[in-house]
Amino acid sequence: MTKMAMSEEEALENINELYHDELFEEALIECDQLLASAQDVIIKAHVWRRIGDCKHQLKRYPEALEAYRQGLSLRTGDPFTTSLIYLSQALTYQELHHFDKAQTAFEKALDLAVDSEDIEYIKVFWEEMLFAMEEEMTEADLAQRKNVVGGELKKAYRNLVKAGAPTKTSLDPLDWTGKPVLKA
Repeated sequence: MTKMAMSEEEALENINELYHDELFEEALIECDQLLASAQDVIIKAHVWRRIGDCKHQLKRYPEALEAYRQGLSLRTGDPFTTSLIYLSQALTYQELHHFDKAQTAFEKALDLAVDSEDIEYIKVFWEEMLFAMEEEMTEADLAQRKNVVGGELKKAYRNLVKAGAPTKTSLDPLDWTGKPVLKA
């Protein structure tokens, strides 16, 4: 009996499983193979993101950033995919302590959020960055940064509401106690 070829989606799922099992080198091999054969530009962008994520986990940060640039260069037209790549890029910049670049990437990811769950997902990582920055910034600088972040989160949420995007709650995405504020 011959083995059937995997679809691009199945191959990407296999890569994701290897990544989540922390088999980063194996995932990179699979990524190279899928990049060589994939026809779907969105699949290719996801593969570039996963290459970057693997290299990030292997602490090969410049290579991770290059992979994210490759994924973004494909211009998929898919806001979800592009948002994920910007989020991964932000996390790598954060690891390198390039907080301004990380914030810019977070803002780009947020601009592409398609629902309140996306905003909440991005918010979690952005708050982690702010926590990491506490040791390296003055209290005034950190407060200013939190105000900028807060404004961006609120703007993104309001844009979703204006656009009639689906939202699971009527929460204001920014309460720096870490708890959502429910609106009446």
